[in-house]
Amino acid sequence: MQGNKYFATFLDDFSKVAVVVYMKSKDQFKQAFLHYKAWAELQTGKHIKCLHSDRGGEYVNNDLKHILKEVGIEHKLTMPYSPQQNGRAECFNRTVMEKGTSMLHHAGLSLGFWEAAVNTAVHIYNRTPTHSNKWRTPLELWDGTVPDVSYLKVFGCKAYYHVPEHKRCKLDPKLGEAVFVGYEPLSKGYTLWDRHSRCFISSRDVTFDEATFPSRADVGNQHITTPPSIPPGGVINNPGDVLSFPIGEPSQPPPAVATVAP
Repeated sequence: MQGNKYFATFLDDFSKVAVVVYMKSKDQFKQAFLHYKAWAELQTGKHIKCLHSDRGGEYVNNDLKHILKEVGIEHKLTMPYSPQQNGRAECFNRTVMEKGTSMLHHAGLSLGFWEAAVNTAVHIYNRTPTHSNKWRTPLELWDGTVPDVSYLKVFGCKAYYHVPEHKRCKLDPKLGEAVFVGYEPLSKGYTLWDRHSRCFISSRDVTFDEATFPSRADVGNQHITTPPSIPPGGVINNPGDVLSFPIGEPSQPPPAVATVAP
């Protein structure tokens, strides 16, 4: 949605909390790592001790080596052609990609919405109990709070949002129809795709029809390519990866982003 071609996933080794940072090119990984490092250390009050990754060029370079050496972070690398040494990251990335792709096809949305699907998949993952966490959620181990999941909705379903009075005339409808494509980061609200105005909308006053998927009617008019197989990945701060994914655009690119507040 933002012209990105890659994303870095950072997976905490203890809690399994995952964070995704999107990139337009692999050389932006250094900035992605510094962004994650600053956020994680401030949120937890603890320092990153080790970075575990494969031997990809985005991980093995002088710039990243200098950054890690300067702050005293160890960099553990897998042996060449040994993805099994990075099994947790490989499994996580494949799971997230399969979930995202499944949600896109189930909703009838084009691959242009891949970022929204990946964001939603990771959002759900962080709030799902796992066997490795003794059936606790990653967020529970991260900060000690049990996440509320009552607000979760079916990706791609029909959504009716409230149009504020200052956004409409007196005779205009008070509800707008859109497609649910995710959760607003750091806010209590939803991200919607207005198929008619072709813009994204943020709103908290939304009514969902989780049995209806408006974009399915457009499937026959979309050009959908098959994503390539997932390349070998690396582990970031115990584990993570950088992946390439084809950017399929919506049938018509979104020209604007609108914010709707009641």
